[in-house]
Formats: sequence, structure tokens, C-alpha cells
Amino acid sequence: MPNKIITFLDQHDRSAIEDIIDNLTAEDVGALSNLTTLADLAADENSRLVTDEEKAAWNAKPDWNQNDPTAPDYVNNRPFYVGGNIEITLADNVEITSTMLNVTLTSFVDYSGYLIITFDGVDYKCDIWNIDGTIGAGNSLLIEYSEYSNDCPFCVFFVEMAQKLMMGIRVNDENGHIISVKSVVEDPVKIPSKFLINSNIINGEGEKSTKTVGSTNSIGIYSFAEGCKTVSGGSYSHAEGYDTVAFGKSSHAEGNRTLAAGNYAHVEGSGSYRPASGFTCDANSTTFTYPSNLQEYIVAGNAIKYNENVVIITSVDSENLTFITDSPLSTDAITSDLRLYIYYEGIANGAMSHAEGASSATGSYSHSEGFSTIANSNCQHVQGRYNIVDETGGQSSSGTYLHIVGNGTFNTKRSNAHTLDWSGNAWFAGDVYVGSTSGKNKDEGSKVLATQEYVDIRVPAWTEADEGKVLKIVNGVPTWANIEITSADDGAGNVVIS
Repeated sequence: MPNKIITFLDQHDRSAIEDIIDNLTAEDVGALSNLTTLADLAADENSRLVTDEEKAAWNAKPDWNQNDPTAPDYVNNRPFYVGGNIEITLADNVEITSTMLNVTLTSFVDYSGYLIITFDGVDYKCDIWNIDGTIGAGNSLLIEYSEYSNDCPFCVFFVEMAQKLMMGIRVNDENGHIISVKSVVEDPVKIPSKFLINSNIINGEGEKSTKTVGSTNSIGIYSFAEGCKTVSGGSYSHAEGYDTVAFGKSSHAEGNRTLAAGNYAHVEGSGSYRPASGFTCDANSTTFTYPSNLQEYIVAGNAIKYNENVVIITSVDSENLTFITDSPLSTDAITSDLRLYIYYEGIANGAMSHAEGASSATGSYSHSEGFSTIANSNCQHVQGRYNIVDETGGQSSSGTYLHIVGNGTFNTKRSNAHTLDWSGNAWFAGDVYVGSTSGKNKDEGSKVLATQEYVDIRVPAWTEADEGKVLKIVNGVPTWANIEITSADDGAGNVVIS
């Protein structure tokens, strides 16, 4: 090593060190570091002074966020890093002529990011907030929430529905404004887990549990949570997607705002819940009172969540505004000022139940599908939409029906198109047809099946006294009557009877 470098390393006087650094040659640096090597320099450059750029490269500190592989502070072989940002345009130069505008979105919004909102030519970077389930950005005072008030002249909020996502935009006046909204999220990159010694990147709170980077929570042992605002609370459970909860042992919740509370249960699709207060209940009791404004959400089969506890509504007395749950929600009394959460879609509470779409399977071994359907009884299957809930059974007991097809239009207007009971008796809201011209579906060639009432009206009761009689119309009334052959041939080949 050159004596100049040795002198530099042994030097304790600061001014002398700085003087030595300023007079280092490329040959000196080449002896210390591969950042500048003699092979990279022409012979006549070996004695020149090191440039400022070379000094900066020599002294560069590793930067985990550096993505340029040619940069001196680039870190090789990072197991995970942010590759950049993903930007999605939600609204592009939309004109607002009133204080409120609704926009139907075609893209999913990742609430873990932020929004870039251009309002009348001015850009605003807005963090996304969540106030009791209302998700938005900007000035929350414009929608009567004070938690996130600021100077933004607008408020953007999102309303999630089963079939679509709406974005509401509220402003202060009706003077006419132009707004653009862009969603921005970080684009994480990680090497495949097979190249890692242990694929459990981040430990969760539960023993042997794991979770991904972000707003997730793994509480149960050997559980796994991924996505955004997900919770895997049951042992061996798995929660993924957005705002999903897997409380049951070995349960799986996926999609959006779904709840898998039953052991070995599976829920997928889109769920719904709302925060509410006004409930009262004694300690360790299963009987609740509720305010009348929540009537449409208090339906047998829906779930009530408080902290980490979940119970299922088993029966409702709408006249007295009370309902009964399958177990106590808390060892303490529930008072009207406490905030509970009502899950009314996307629930798999029954053991080994399966809910898909925007439905609820609260009976054990039950299966629900469609929109706002509820399979409340043991081993029950429900499809369609807004069915009448079978309250004759429960989570561990069979109800009246094993199969229900709902055709309602709202929580308070539930109805059934078809039911099948455990004795094999089928009921249909409409007629039952057989046959068709096409051989595929009901058409002009289909015949409606006659009901017993229809036959009874048109066919009189038969007794032994009617033996040998035939059905005859007498004075317009079907009657069992004797017949007499008056002529075997009327000349036209017909038999004449009277």
C-alpha cells in the first residue's frame, strides 16, 4: 500500500487528513477500492488527482431505496424493495356544477396509498382516511366529519356496493370546478419465497404466525394475514384481500369486508358492515335491545362484532325491538354509547360453512350464494337474493327448508321464489310448467301443471255408488252419471249415448 495511504490512516490531525484526501491520486484510490481500479485508467492518468465524482462514489453509503443498478449507493440482492409507484386515474378533468357529484369507478381503489387530486389546476396530495367505515380524502368537514378537517376545498369519499364502487365528490359551492383524481400506491417488489431461507417474511402477533408488510394483523397461531386491514384471528386461519376477518379455527376470509367466524369456514366475495350504537344488553346475556333506525340490518343470521368478539343474531322480535344471539357478546353490560359493528353481508359463521357473493352462511355445513341471501339453518342451501330467513332452525339444528331460492328486493322486502323442505315437498311462488316446443326452456309449447284445487273444483268426489258411471256435464256441472247406448251407429259411424 502506498506510504501516502498509510500516513492517511495513521493521521489524527484533521487538517492534515483533509490535505491528504485532496491530494490522493487515482493510483492511491485504486489500491483501496474497486470503485476505481487501475485497469479502468489510462497509464498517463495514474498520477492525476481524484475527481469529486470519484470521491463521492468512494464515500457513498448504501441506499436501500436506490433502484439504479449503476449508482454507487445501489444495494445488490435486496429481498424486497419499492420499485416505484402505481398510478390509476379515477377521474380526469370532470366538471362539477353543483356541490355534489357521483362518479362510477371501473377500477379498484387501494386505500393503502394516497390520492393526487387536481382541483382547478392546483395539485393536492391527500392521505386516505377512514372514519367509522367511511373512506375518503380531503376535507372531511364537507361530509360532516370533523376528524380530518383541513383547508382542501373538496372532499372525495368512496361508497362500496356489491356490484360497483362509487366515488362521491363534494365541494363548497356551485360555481363550477374541474377536478381530476389519481390513486397512487407503492409498487413493492420481492424475490420469490423459494429463494429465501424462510418464506415467513414478517412475524405476526400470534405464535408462529406471519403477515405481509402493511396494515395486517396475525393473532392466531400459525395464521397468515395479507392484503390491507386484514385480521387472521383464528388458529391456522388465513385472511386476505381488503378489511377481511378470519376468526374461526382454520377459517379462510377473502375478498372485501368479509367475516369468517365459524371453524373451518370459508367466505369469499364482498361483504358489508356498518358501525352502530344504541344497543343495550346485560352482562353475559344473549338478549339485546336495538334502536328502530337499525331495523333493516337486524335480521336473523347477521353478525354483531364488538372488539374481537362476534355473535350471530338467531331470532328477532321487531315489535319489541329485541333480538337474541347465539352466545353472549361480552361479560360486561353493553350500553347504548358503545359502538358495535353489524355485519349484514359476507359472513360464514357456521362451522364448515361456505358463503360466496354477498351472502351469509350462518348455519353449520350451510352454503349461501348470491346477493344478501342468508342460510341460517344447519345443512341449508340458499341462493338468489334477499330470501326470507328460515328462523325455525339454527346453527346446529335443521330448519324447515333444506333449499331456498330468494327473489326479494331489499332487507325489509324479503321474499322466496322457491323452497324445498326436508320431506321433499316443493313450493313455488309461480306456476310449474312441463314440456316445451324447443325442449330447452319454458315457451309457448309449455303446459302448466294443474293443482289439486283445480282438479277438485272440476271433478266431483267419487263414491262406490258411482261405480260404472262416467263423468258427464249436466246443466254445465261435471257429474258422475249412468250412460245408455241409444244407437250403436248413427249412420255416420258414431255411437250415440244418453
